[in-house]
Amino acid sequence: MLSSENSVTRPYSRRSTTVHPSDSIVGAHSVDLSASHSSSGSPPVRVLLVSGTLSGGGAERFASTLLQHLNRARFQPSLCLFRDEIAYPLAADVEVSTLGHRGPVSARRTVRRLAETIDRIQPDVVISIMDYLGMFVGEALRSARSQPVWIARTSNNPKFLFHSFRGRCRKQWLKRVYPRADMFVANSHGLSECFQTTFACARGRMRVLLNPIDINRIERLSQAEWPEVIDTDVPNLFYSARLKAHKRPDVLLEAFRIVRQHSQAKLWICGEGPLRGKIERLVEKYDLRPHVRMIGFRENIFPLLKAATLAVATSDYEGLPNNVLEAQALGIPVVSTRSSFGPAEIIQHGKTGLLTDPGEPDAVARAIIRLLSDDELRADMSIRAQQGVRRKFGLEATIPRWEALLTEVTRATERAAA
Repeated sequence: MLSSENSVTRPYSRRSTTVHPSDSIVGAHSVDLSASHSSSGSPPVRVLLVSGTLSGGGAERFASTLLQHLNRARFQPSLCLFRDEIAYPLAADVEVSTLGHRGPVSARRTVRRLAETIDRIQPDVVISIMDYLGMFVGEALRSARSQPVWIARTSNNPKFLFHSFRGRCRKQWLKRVYPRADMFVANSHGLSECFQTTFACARGRMRVLLNPIDINRIERLSQAEWPEVIDTDVPNLFYSARLKAHKRPDVLLEAFRIVRQHSQAKLWICGEGPLRGKIERLVEKYDLRPHVRMIGFRENIFPLLKAATLAVATSDYEGLPNNVLEAQALGIPVVSTRSSFGPAEIIQHGKTGLLTDPGEPDAVARAIIRLLSDDELRADMSIRAQQGVRRKFGLEATIPRWEALLTEVTRATERAAA
C-alpha cells in the first residue's frame, strides 16, 4: 500500500485497513458499520461523497453536514477526498479514502484511483459535490466495473466558472461526461435555471436542494471563548470567505474605508486564499491596519460571528452562500451583494437583511452605515432572519429532502434492473 500523505488532526478516529490493489488508494480508513443496518434487516443505501477536501469552503461544509446527519438506519455514507485535508466535523463511522491528487499532472492517476475506489466500496449512489469533481467522477465511471447512480451537484454560477480558457476547457470536459449523470442537484433556483441552460443534458433531471445548516451546532460552538479581545464598544463587522477574486474582498475594503469616515467600526476578515497578499497591501495603502484584523482560517469562527454587529458578503457570484446563512442563524444582520444566485433567495431586502449590486463599494458602504445607525432595524432583521433560516434551511427541513432523493434514485435503479 502506498504511504499516506502527511497526517492531519481529525475529529474522528482513524483506523488503518489493507487496500487492494496495492497502488490504488492513498490513506484509506475503515470502520465497522454493521450497527447502522435497519432493524428490518434490509441493508442501508451505500452513499459515496466525492470532495476535494473537507475544509475551507461551502461545498465542503455541505459534505460535512450531510455525512453527519444522514439516517444511519437507511444510509451508509463514505467519503472520497482528492487531498488529505479535514478540518470540518466528520462522523466517526464514515470510511475515508484519499486519492493523493496533485493537480493536472496527476489527473489520469486520480481518475484511475477514483474508479478503483468506486469498485472497492461499490456504492449505490455517488455524489460529486461540485462541477470540478464531476469531471473526474464522469471519467471514473467510464472504466469502473461498479455502476452506481451518479448525482452531480453544482454550487456556482456556470457563466462565471467557465469564462476563462481553463474554464472553457472544463466546460467541454463536463459536456462530454455529464450526460452519464442520473440526476443533477443545484442549491438555488437561479442556479438550477442557469445550469440547465448551460448543460442541456440536465433538463428534466434537475432538483433544487438547499444547503443544510446545523443551527444547534452553530449555536453550541458560538458559546466557546474567542481567543482574542473583541472591543464591544465599537461596531464589529464580520467577513468570512476564501480570499479569491470572485469573493471580491477588494470591494469589502473599499467599502470599509468609506464606513470608517462615519464610524469607529472594526473589520474582522476570516479566511485564506490567493488574494491575501493583495488585501494586506490594500489595508496598508488605505491606512486601515489598526482597524482590520485578518485572522486566516479558523475551525470555529462562530464565537466571533456571535459577537459581531453585522456580517458582510461581497461576492460577484455564488450558489447559496453558507456565510450568509450562518450569520442569520445566529441572528446577525447581513449586508450582501446580489451575487448570482443565492443571496436574493436567502435575504428579503429591507426585512431580513440588505442587498446591493455586485462590484459597488459605495452601495455596500451605504448599506452598512444604514444598519449601524439604526439599532431598531438591526434588531428586527435579526429576529426575522433567524426565524427564516431555521424554517427553510435547518436540518429538519433539508436533510429529509436529500434522503428522499437518495431513496428515489436507488428505487428507480432497482425497478429498472427487475
